Amino acid sequence: MMKLLGIETATLACSVAVSDGGHVLATMTVAGRDRPSDHLMASIEHCVRLAGWSASALDGIAVSAGPGSFTGIRVGVTAAKMLAYVLGKPVAAVSSLDVVAANVPSPRWPLWVLVDARKEKLYAACYDPSSAGHPSSGRVVPRRVGPEQLITLEQLLPQLRGDVVVLGDGLVRYGAQIRAAVGERGCCLPPELWVPQASAVCRLGALAFAAGRGVSPHALVPQYLYSQESDITGW
Repeated sequence: MMKLLGIETATLACSVAVSDGGHVLATMTVAGRDRPSDHLMASIEHCVRLAGWSASALDGIAVSAGPGSFTGIRVGVTAAKMLAYVLGKPVAAVSSLDVVAANVPSPRWPLWVLVDARKEKLYAACYDPSSAGHPSSGRVVPRRVGPEQLITLEQLLPQLRGDVVVLGDGLVRYGAQIRAAVGERGCCLPPELWVPQASAVCRLGALAFAAGRGVSPHALVPQYLYSQESDITGW
């Protein structure tokens, strides 16, 4: 059994959860235009208190480390590093796109997660529905097909032909073009399924720790997907 804190700030949503042995005990998600840092520490305190723990009872911290909003990722990773250092606990980074995909753990067709990367680009990842398995298998998310991508809409659209499921806030800016590409055979899921949840961060983090991918807080870094326009330093 492992007591985990999960942190998700890679989008405009700020989500926190605590779990024990893979079972989520408390979670809190605040979505809106406020900065993730405005709610993060209060949400952590609230969830830990609801679980009936002190922070020192945690065995580890899992954080959604990107790709996503540079500012949001920096907030979440910095908080995870700080808490892990103070508490002397290990940390595990999980993919922010995997966290969104966890909202649809058993898709019927190939699943595409699309997150707006600004500067006319998208963060994208595709997931294999045949790998989803039965919910009792403990799989949190279908297997990702290939690496996460930073691509233009023009590069993406040819990959969306046929029976596909699409979700993510990339549909806000590019919804018309994406819906035209997938046509009647595809499915674009509604906005309530775009919000990443820290409960999935906990579950993915538990798998990461079980696989030996926990690290010291000093070794934790954001998982940015750089473009030529990026200028992110300091890690």
